[in-house]
Amino acid sequence: MTVHPVLLLVEPNAADAAIMERALAELVPSDQIVVLGSGEAAIEFLEGRASHAAHEGATLPRLVLLSPELPGTPATAVVERMRTHEITRLIPVVVLCATASVGDESAEWELLLRVNSHVRKPQDAARLSQTVASIARYWLEVNIAPPSRFD
Repeated sequence: MTVHPVLLLVEPNAADAAIMERALAELVPSDQIVVLGSGEAAIEFLEGRASHAAHEGATLPRLVLLSPELPGTPATAVVERMRTHEITRLIPVVVLCATASVGDESAEWELLLRVNSHVRKPQDAARLSQTVASIARYWLEVNIAPPSRFD
């Protein structure tokens, strides 16, 4: 069976991922949501190297929700790979950050300059659900995405 994801959620915290997936499933069929817990898994998925990956003929996700704090391969590397490949460079990336401000670290700024949006990730489950649903509504229903020859 070929996966035709609409949304890729990259979140290492299993509890937060479950909350977000439930909120997203109200907007997107659950079989069109791919949840991964690491940067390397996200890169493998986007490059078609994973068993559930976006293989030729399948669509790539229309939105990536990304935690900035990933085990192993950092979020900056995921975004860098996406932005340097023609088929993934225009996919919107929203970073859900646990802190309200950005520190002085250059990696944080590099990440923020290459993503479409930086959103504070609420610690409260109900607010997290509402925030994620609002993000998905905007990017999947309101925003007009550029045409893609890869769909």
